Amino acid sequence: MTQNCTQNDLVRLLYRELATLDRLALLEELESDWDLKEDYLELVYATEQLPKVQFSPSRSCVEKVLDYSRIEHAVS
Repeated sequence: MTQNCTQNDLVRLLYRELATLDRLALLEELESDWDLKEDYLELVYATEQLPKVQFSPSRSCVEKVLDYSRIEHAVS
């Protein structure tokens, strides 16, 4: 992990998309850099404010997709 973290690095940390060594290095950097930690905490707060939505398609929509898939598979 480089010493110059980007917003992207913080987002990757938030969503657990960093390799273990990179995550540990960034966590250590967060402990020593208050501005960086403040940015990270703002991202944490922002993600907590996002609505927790779940989408489920209607049965007819699923049937249409499956029908289309069957037709395309039969043609191939």
